[in-house]
Amino acid sequence: ATILAVILSKLLPFKSISDVSSIIWIYCLFVIPSIIKFIVQVFRSAKVRISYSKFDSDEQFENEFIGMVENKKCKKTIFVDDLDRCPIDKVVETVETIKTFLDIPSCVFIIACDNEVIEQAINESNEIYKKSEENNGVQYLEKFFQYTITVPPFIRRDMREYAENILKKEKSKLLELPDIDDILFVLIHGNVVNPRKAIVSINSFVSDYLVVKEREQDPNSKLNLGMITRHLPALAKTTVLKHDYPEFYSDLEKNKDLIKWMTACINGEEELLEPYQKEKC
Repeated sequence: ATILAVILSKLLPFKSISDVSSIIWIYCLFVIPSIIKFIVQVFRSAKVRISYSKFDSDEQFENEFIGMVENKKCKKTIFVDDLDRCPIDKVVETVETIKTFLDIPSCVFIIACDNEVIEQAINESNEIYKKSEENNGVQYLEKFFQYTITVPPFIRRDMREYAENILKKEKSKLLELPDIDDILFVLIHGNVVNPRKAIVSINSFVSDYLVVKEREQDPNSKLNLGMITRHLPALAKTTVLKHDYPEFYSDLEKNKDLIKWMTACINGEEELLEPYQKEKC
């Protein structure tokens, strides 16, 4: 700082070296720390953006993917879910893409799907397969999958036990309802074949129950206290119709006598119905 003060005193019109030294020390004490602080903040807030160009071809993607997963030290497991929910062309395209990487020793693919849906997609994707009477999709998948695990179908009793266990696990107040067994019997009907559907049915009933319970307690409501909450299995039936059979529920909203007409048809009492009533059934 002293050397710099001597040089500045020769170049600039300061009265003495001490004046120059004072200015330099002030600069070092106040200005330089502010500059350093500013630079540090800039570096902390700086963001680095790295962009990758899109692949120009399938071969380029294939080489890049193989380079990422090819490692003999450990295996890479890739899960593919909901393949059977894709459009037919996407199903076949995805299967063909996966076939490209099946020979990589360090890579394992686990595909959860409905075999029948995949088989149908393969049969419909090929003109030769369409004309053939054989199920070529089965043969195709046998060559594709090296190991297959078939999940046994759920039965209604299992699904009801599952639903009850879920309620116990969540400590649901539904278990305190006196008609809970009858309610679950209605909610978990023949078309409830998986846990997801069972949970949706229970949640739908809970929503309906809470709405009805609140309306019964509303003094301005037309529902008297207990009018529906004392008949919860009937409410469960309404829930099932509304969420699982929406078209029928829509017709029922338009015509309250529809169930009466259908009951007459089932009991063989069609002669009691008018022609338009029979048509509705």
